Amino acid sequence: MFNKKEINTNQRQIIYNFMMEHKGHFTASQVYDNVKSTLPRITKATVYKVLRHLVEKGMIMSFVINEVEIFDSNAVHDVHEHFVCTVCHNIYDIYVPEVRKAFTEGITKKHPEKEFNSFSIVITGICESCQKKGEKNG
Repeated sequence: MFNKKEINTNQRQIIYNFMMEHKGHFTASQVYDNVKSTLPRITKATVYKVLRHLVEKGMIMSFVINEVEIFDSNAVHDVHEHFVCTVCHNIYDIYVPEVRKAFTEGITKKHPEKEFNSFSIVITGICESCQKKGEKNG
């Protein structure tokens, strides 16, 4: 998982393993809640630092929804966008390669002077489950 020159701590390994085994979208607090039984002395700050390190190394991705950083291990190996239900707040992976392609081509044509490393698309609306229940925003 980690380059030999890097310090591979037990904490990093356990957090990385959690992210790989539990594919999904997690806040740092949710990761903390899930690893604290294995790492009882770990702090939320350490979990956040490890998650940021994993993002910097390209091992997981992150995106922000409503000012909350979400960590996603699926995005590295499986390029996708995100749909957030404004009623139940669930996050769904959606696959729209033509949108990603159009955006990439459009942004590089519009701004050729810039070099883009990554981007994320977050779409909001009401999920199928909430629609069936007749639930609305607010």
